[in-house]
Amino acid sequence: MFRTLMLAIAISIFSCITLSVQAQSLSDIQNFNVDELSDAQVQEIQDEITSRGLTIDQAAALAKTRGTTEMQITKLKMRLQQLAVSSTEKGKQGEQKGKFGNQEGQEDIYSQKDTTSVDEEEDEIEIFGRSLFNSDKLTFEPNANIPVPSNYSISIGDEVRISVWGSSQQSYSLEVDNSGSINVPNIGPIRVAGHSLSTAKKDIINKLKTIYGDMSGDNPTTFADVTMGSTQPIQVNVIGEVDSPGTYTLPGTASVFNALFLSGGPSDIGSFRNIQVIRNNKLIRTIDVYDYLINRDLSNNISLKSQDVIFVPVYSDRVIASGGFKRNAIFEMKDSESLGDLFRYTGGLSDTVYVDKLNVERLTGSGYELYTVAMPDMSTFTMKNGDSIYAGKTIREYVNRISIEGAVYQPGDYELKAGMKLSALISQAGGLVPDYFANRGLIMRLDDKRFPTIIPFDIAQVLDGTGDVVLKKEDRVLIKNIFDLGEEKYVRVEGEVMEPGDFEFYKNLTLKDLIFLAGGMKESASEASVEIARRRSYEEAAELSNEAVKLFTFEIDRDLNLSSEDEDFEIKPYDYIYIRMAPSYEEQRTVTISGEVKYPGKYAIRSKDERISDIIERAGGLTSYAYADAAWMSRGMDDRAKAIAKQINENRAEIESNLDSVDMEALNPTLELQLSQIMNNPGSDWDYILREGDVITIPVKKEEVWVSGAVLNPSGLAYTGTNFKRYVDGAGGFAQKAKKGKSYVIYPNGRSASTKGFIFKRYPRVEPGSQVVVPLKPEKTGGMSAQAWVSIAATMTSMAVAVATLFK
Repeated sequence: MFRTLMLAIAISIFSCITLSVQAQSLSDIQNFNVDELSDAQVQEIQDEITSRGLTIDQAAALAKTRGTTEMQITKLKMRLQQLAVSSTEKGKQGEQKGKFGNQEGQEDIYSQKDTTSVDEEEDEIEIFGRSLFNSDKLTFEPNANIPVPSNYSISIGDEVRISVWGSSQQSYSLEVDNSGSINVPNIGPIRVAGHSLSTAKKDIINKLKTIYGDMSGDNPTTFADVTMGSTQPIQVNVIGEVDSPGTYTLPGTASVFNALFLSGGPSDIGSFRNIQVIRNNKLIRTIDVYDYLINRDLSNNISLKSQDVIFVPVYSDRVIASGGFKRNAIFEMKDSESLGDLFRYTGGLSDTVYVDKLNVERLTGSGYELYTVAMPDMSTFTMKNGDSIYAGKTIREYVNRISIEGAVYQPGDYELKAGMKLSALISQAGGLVPDYFANRGLIMRLDDKRFPTIIPFDIAQVLDGTGDVVLKKEDRVLIKNIFDLGEEKYVRVEGEVMEPGDFEFYKNLTLKDLIFLAGGMKESASEASVEIARRRSYEEAAELSNEAVKLFTFEIDRDLNLSSEDEDFEIKPYDYIYIRMAPSYEEQRTVTISGEVKYPGKYAIRSKDERISDIIERAGGLTSYAYADAAWMSRGMDDRAKAIAKQINENRAEIESNLDSVDMEALNPTLELQLSQIMNNPGSDWDYILREGDVITIPVKKEEVWVSGAVLNPSGLAYTGTNFKRYVDGAGGFAQKAKKGKSYVIYPNGRSASTKGFIFKRYPRVEPGSQVVVPLKPEKTGGMSAQAWVSIAATMTSMAVAVATLFK
């Protein structure tokens, strides 16, 4: 159906659609039902009309010429009108929320604010009832499909449906004609316009009885009912202080609140208490929105008739309720209403406010005045325009609270009872823990002027009753345990143990116990070198001395056996225990040799002075295909490099943005490897001592040379000799921006050689597998400034004068 209506509008707008399509579409348009359209589909129709520069009335007139019924066109106009108002209200609702401080997610139509601030400004509080007409959670949008009430006044153009059933069966769908009557077959016209549905129903059934005799009597066998079909839309004028005044087309069943909803409701200065409904130039009803919001009374929400006028005047009196109320808002008051009425509108005080009076601020000709109104006097206190009401804050203070913390089993807050003593509080807190400090405890108490005061007590005297203390409200009792006083006692184990670190100190702790707690010794540990460093005691530290610590040395085997003399040595707090590494302990270190040797692979370093020549000999020597001059070597990471790599891996997320500043290649550098020199002179300077992680690679002989950089055709060329220029020419020659004097060659073993000479250039020789590199000239960053040229000229002039003077 939606596509049918869109086609009808398109037919009205575009003349290029074929007649056959028109005929087919027009037959469907006559049965078209606007009620089946979604809001999105109605919006598409509105967009199509707007894009063609038509008004709604122009588009409707064109659609009517194509067969769309008057009823469907009217309904469509209503839907388009409602959609436009709804879009406008959503925008205004956002503005209103920003203006009055409405928070996101607020759904309460009463504009509640959970706040007790007294200093809120008027523009931060919403008008009570304002969100009733712009809330997306509550809607009074008119619905054309609701049942017609019995008091509905029938109008010309309405559809009246008559159903007869029983012994006789018949149904009629009759339209009220311009004379206000319906013409019932075999009965004739019956006037119904201006009658309520219930009255018209009685008249019609009485007329039906004249042709259906079995509808009368004590035992009728034929029955009838009268209902309304489609009703004629009405036009209502909403004027005065509303967000969107104008004329609105509504269903015949629409009420006052429906019209107010479409118009956006009263504006910022509109009245919520004196909304007037005018019919035939007479005031027929006054609507007070508070009757609905406060008393749930909708009896004044009467049905509207065509040409009714809804007038919203400017408000008369408004007051502000802010701070301590369940509803903090701006309220509109009538002349006869008092502070008690306002208190009822606010919903009363919030749960956290307990006062028996309210404060009212009033602006007079001479300044502000403050009135303090007790709760019993609220009904007699008359409010005036601009008054501001607020409830004073209640100080959060306990009258019977005490607390205890520290060395008890159940620390926390407790109730203070009459005459309660400290011993009773300790008992309620579960008693003292065994490690409590017995000599002293403290009570933090507020004196009569609420100044903090310390009251010390002896716990032993409290417990035996000789020094018990009577408690007062807000007393805070503190009892410490012995470990809370002084430094935290610990010992430290470092060196060759499984779990080095700090350990809690225990009485009677021995060296064997401590090594046991640290997981035992590593295989690398020396049994003959266990050292303990002990700080000087406070008595010893009182005397001047150059001694920093006392040292003790022990021998202990892996079964934690000590000599009989050392068995009794007792560990003291803050001792440092060092387990040394065995002098000759070494873990296996590995190097890798790959490529053209007889037995490539990984090899353990046999001694601390093993060299490259030694490992090649262990690998069976070079094969006949080995290209010794192209061999290269990468040096394994030392401990510092490993630490950097470990830090990068552990903290990669934190330093990701700084990875460019870390030279990753430097962690695993490549060394120059003169393998031919090494093989001819084992033990020479070229024959490096091996380290953990070294990798030696010996390739097969290479027969190519690569040319890259500022040449016309960077490429790989066959090796044809040592001449540098021959390879540059083979790559197309130097490019225009080539830096010829900086050209260089990278040899297969990692070495490089650069071009020599200023005027007569001596290019380096090329070997198989080399890479010829021609760099670019650097980009100029701009010429010298005029000031620089002037300075150069002045300098040259001075030099010329000086030279001339010398040769005079």
